[in-house]
Amino acid sequence: NTGRITTFLSTKGGVGKSVLAVNSALLLEKEFPGKTLLIDTVTRFGSIDILVDLNNKRSIAMIPQSVESQETYWQEISDNIIKLPSGLHVLCAGDRNEEPLNALKLRSILNAVKEKYEQIVIDTESHLNDVNQVLLDISDLVFFVSTLDLSSLKNLQAGLDSIKSLYFSTDKIKIVLNRFEKDSELTIAEIEKYLKCK
Repeated sequence: NTGRITTFLSTKGGVGKSVLAVNSALLLEKEFPGKTLLIDTVTRFGSIDILVDLNNKRSIAMIPQSVESQETYWQEISDNIIKLPSGLHVLCAGDRNEEPLNALKLRSILNAVKEKYEQIVIDTESHLNDVNQVLLDISDLVFFVSTLDLSSLKNLQAGLDSIKSLYFSTDKIKIVLNRFEKDSELTIAEIEKYLKCK
């Protein structure tokens, strides 16, 4: 069996995507102890290390593009994974001086970690770059996160339209409306009508 990949995506910052990714990974770790990996693909500006209170030099940026053997490549990846006291394993993003993660490298890393973990949770950049297109292709489940303000919903709709234009299936995508309040000016029915989905 290979690991299940769950990706948290958004097209606007500040919607709580990273916090949701961390909390989901921590919950999955309780169900799959020692077999859950959280990956931050937001190189340069990632926040996972802050959210889980890590201060380290190990990161996804330290992993080479490729090596001679799969065994050696897994060792390179493993050397940069940190185990939290909760048992959750974390692969952080690089610091601001690192080069952005590229799609080919990410696909290689995911192919390797899928053989070692049962659950893989991924935090992403807030736009549809090449890396996120790889994740749309390879993920089993994608949570598209937004808040209820009109600006966020507009970005969400634009993101969904872009995904469809790239011929990715939206069947695996679930919309998460973060910070929902019952007395919000917008009702669920109005949001569904605006987004043309349920």
